[in-house]
Amino acid sequence: MKTRNEILKGKRLTAGICAVLLIAGSSVGLMTTFSAKNSYTQEDKSQTEVTSPKKDDTISAGGTVSSSQLEATLGIKNSSAKLTVEEVLVSSGESVSEGTELYKLTDESIEKAKKTLQSELSSASNTLLDKKTSYNVEQNKAKALLESETLLGETAEQEFNDSVSSLDSALQEAYDEYTKASSTVANTPSQISQYQAQINSLQAEIDDLQYEKDNIQNEYNSAKSAYDSASKSYDNARSDYKSAEGVVGYFEKALGINDENSKLSPMEEYVKTDIPADSHGSGENMPDGEMPSGDMPEGGFSGGRFSGGMIMSSRSYDSQAPATEETEKQKQEPEKQEVAIDPEEYASAKVTEALKELYDQACEEYEQKRSDCEKAEGTLKETESTYSDISRQLSEYSSAIEERQSSIKTIEKEISLLESSLSQAKSNITKLRSEYNSLSLSYESDKLELQNSYDTNSASGENAEYHYEITCSTLEDELEEAQTAYDTAKENLSIFETELADGYINADRDGIIYSAEWQEGRSAGLTSAYVYYIDETSYVTTVELDQNDVTKITIGDSVMIYSSETGIANGKITAISEGTVNSLADVRFNVTVSADEGASLYSGESVNVYFNSGNISMNELSDFKDSSEGESGEDRGSRGFPGFGGDMPEGFDPSNIPDFINRKEN
Repeated sequence: MKTRNEILKGKRLTAGICAVLLIAGSSVGLMTTFSAKNSYTQEDKSQTEVTSPKKDDTISAGGTVSSSQLEATLGIKNSSAKLTVEEVLVSSGESVSEGTELYKLTDESIEKAKKTLQSELSSASNTLLDKKTSYNVEQNKAKALLESETLLGETAEQEFNDSVSSLDSALQEAYDEYTKASSTVANTPSQISQYQAQINSLQAEIDDLQYEKDNIQNEYNSAKSAYDSASKSYDNARSDYKSAEGVVGYFEKALGINDENSKLSPMEEYVKTDIPADSHGSGENMPDGEMPSGDMPEGGFSGGRFSGGMIMSSRSYDSQAPATEETEKQKQEPEKQEVAIDPEEYASAKVTEALKELYDQACEEYEQKRSDCEKAEGTLKETESTYSDISRQLSEYSSAIEERQSSIKTIEKEISLLESSLSQAKSNITKLRSEYNSLSLSYESDKLELQNSYDTNSASGENAEYHYEITCSTLEDELEEAQTAYDTAKENLSIFETELADGYINADRDGIIYSAEWQEGRSAGLTSAYVYYIDETSYVTTVELDQNDVTKITIGDSVMIYSSETGIANGKITAISEGTVNSLADVRFNVTVSADEGASLYSGESVNVYFNSGNISMNELSDFKDSSEGESGEDRGSRGFPGFGGDMPEGFDPSNIPDFINRKEN
C-alpha cells in the first residue's frame, strides 16, 4: 500500500513528464520562466541524474560574458500592496553604503500599502481558522467513510491473524504437552531412584549419629549426676565457710583484735603467764564474768559453748586431761613472786583468756572450712565444664539428626509428586500423541483456507484506503498552504513596519548600483526588486537554444565555457526562460550559465558554451566571429595568455588553437 508521500511523488513525477512531452511534441509549450537576472539569494535546483554525455549529444552556443547582478527586495512575498516613489535618490553605477537612502516614498502610498497588508493578514487569519475547523470535520468524514468501506477487510485481517495465532498456539500447546509427558515417562524413574538413594544415605547417617548420641547420653547422665553432687557439696561447704567466717568476726569484735591501740592490762599479762593448773579443765573454778555484747553468729560456734558464767571447750578437756607443754614448763620454773591480785580484775582476765582460746579454735576451723569450700568449688567447676561439653555434643547430635530427618521428609514429598506425575503421564501420553498428529496434519490446509478467506475479504478495502489517503493529503496541503499564507502575511506586515517606518527604502549592503528599478512618480509592487547590485565576483553568459536542444539539458547541469582569450572555465546552468517564438516550429529559449568561482573571465568577453561536453574533442571548440569584431589582434593579445579557470579537456593544447574566425558555419 502506498503512503501519501509516495502517491504525491508519483503525481509530481507524472506532471513533470507531461510538461516535457508537451514541449517536445507541440514545440509551443511554455516552460517555467526563470529570471535572467540572478536572485539576491540564488538557489541551484536539484541536479537531475543523467547518463554520461556522448559526442552526438554535445550542444554549443555563443554568448557574451556579463557580471552577475544581485537582486535586492524588501522580502515581502505574495502581496498585492504597492508603493509610489516620490523621489529616486541613486543612479546606476553609483557606489552606496549599507543604510544609504535609495527612494523616498509618498506618505499616502505607505498608508495604503499598510492597510493592504493588514487586510491580507486578516484574510489569511480567517482562512487559516476556516481550514483548521474544516480540517477536522472533513478528516472525520473521510475516516468514517474509510471505516465503513474497509470494515470487512479490517475484520478479515484481524480474524485471519487471530485464527492463525490460534492454530499456532494449539499446535504448539499440543506439542509441548506431548513432549512434556514423554520427558516425564523417560526421566522420572531415574529421578525417583536418585531421591531414594539420597534418603538411604541420610538414614545411614542418622543411624550412625543416633549410635554416637546414645553413647554420649550415658556420659551425659554420669556427668549430670556428678555435677549435681558437686553443686550440693559446694553449697554446704560455702554455708559452713560463711558460718565460720561469722564466728571469727564475732570473737574479733569481742576481743577488739582489730583495734591497733589495744594493750593487755597487768592482770591480763599475769593471767597469761600464771594460769591455774585446772584452767583447761571443766572450768568449774572459773569465776563468773560478763560475755561480750552482741549476738553469736548464725550457726553458733562448734569449738566451744557457753554454760552459765563459764565457757566449756569442745576439745573435751577435763580435769584429768594431761598437762600441756606450757603447764609442764610452768611447773619446772621456780615459783614466782606473788603479787597482789584483785579478784574482779582476775576474773575479767580469765574471761578474756578463755575468749582468746576460743578465737584461736574458731580461726583454725575457719581456715579448714575455707579450704574445704575452695576444694568443693574446684570440683564443681571441673564437673560443670565436663557436663557443659557433653551437653553441647548431645545437642549437636540431636540437631544433626533432626536436620536429616527433615531432609528425608522433603525428599519423600518430592518422590510423591514425581510418582503422581509419572502415573498421569503414562495414562495420557497416547492421547496426547494422537492429538498432536491430528493438528499437525490439518495445520497447512487450515491455514491456506484462512489465507484465501482473508485475501477475498481484504481486497474490498484497498480502494477505500487509497481514497482516504488522497483526501487526507489534500486536506493537509490546504491547511499547510493556509498556515504558510498566514505566516507570510504576518511576516510581510512586520517587515513593512520595520523597514519603511521612516518613509525611505535604504540600501541593504555596500556595493555599486547596477540599476535602480523603481521610477519616480510610478507605483511598484512590494514583492518586486527595487535595485540590482553589480556582483564583481560572479560572471554569467546567456545563450539561445532551440526547442529540440533545450529538452536535452536541465538546470544544474555542468557546462564548459571556452574563450580564445581566457581559455576554459567551468560553470552550471542556472536559468532557462522562453525566448523568441518565430513560428510553431521555431521556438527559441534563453539559457543562462554561471561560471564557477575563480573563473578567468571578464565582462563583455565573447565565449562559446558547450553543453553535454563530456567527450568533446579539441577540434570542435569554436569561438564566434562576431564576438571579437572591432577588436584588433594587439588588443586581444595585450590581455596576455589566459589563466584557465577550470579543468582542461583531455588533449587540449593552448598553443595550437584552431582558427575558428575564418571557419564557415555549416
